[in-house]
Amino acid sequence: MNFTKNLEKIEELLGKIEKHETTVEEALGDFEKAVGVIKECKEFLENAKQKVTELSDSVRDGEE
Repeated sequence: MNFTKNLEKIEELLGKIEKHETTVEEALGDFEKAVGVIKECKEFLENAKQKVTELSDSVRDGEE
């Protein structure tokens, strides 16, 4: 997963919705896609946070 590309995709999808460039049906589909990408980003960030915590703990405890 490329976090930066996913953020760009979310901005693109929501931008189309905000500009009213699509039908209601298309906007709903784009919104659903954006929600899916947001969930992926959230999972990525949660995993990154866990890894940082583990690394910080290992440094504090003198481990590598």
